[in-house]
Amino acid sequence: MSDMRAMIRQILREELAHLRGPGGHQPVSQKTETVSITSDAELNRFAHRMLQLAQNPETGAAIRDGQHVFRLASGSSRAGHADPAAPTGQRQAGADVEKGLLTEKHVTALADGTKVLRLGKSVCLTPLAKDELRRKGIKIERIST
Repeated sequence: MSDMRAMIRQILREELAHLRGPGGHQPVSQKTETVSITSDAELNRFAHRMLQLAQNPETGAAIRDGQHVFRLASGSSRAGHADPAAPTGQRQAGADVEKGLLTEKHVTALADGTKVLRLGKSVCLTPLAKDELRRKGIKIERIST
């Protein structure tokens, strides 16, 4: 299943690159940089580095266009700390999502042992998020917000 997801992501990356590329025919190369953020000090260093990178017009444009992307190193996120990209209102331990879009990434970030995910009425789920919830055996409850 993860191989299929990786293939779908690669196809989407290529297609988006074609749309952004010159004349729509040249794929845009992508630079991926892995970062490790396990403390506030490392987060501040990363933020300062981002400011430095953005001062170079070419690098800043590459970051904005998604050609220069950042990935967290394995083990960089600490249990019990909320994912900043998570939908508004999501609490890692409580498994509540009040609004927003729930993606596969958010489901995989849920704490181990989560059995029920409480969702507000306006929360939308991606198909991959639904698949991941089903795979993990997590039940969905709708709550009024």
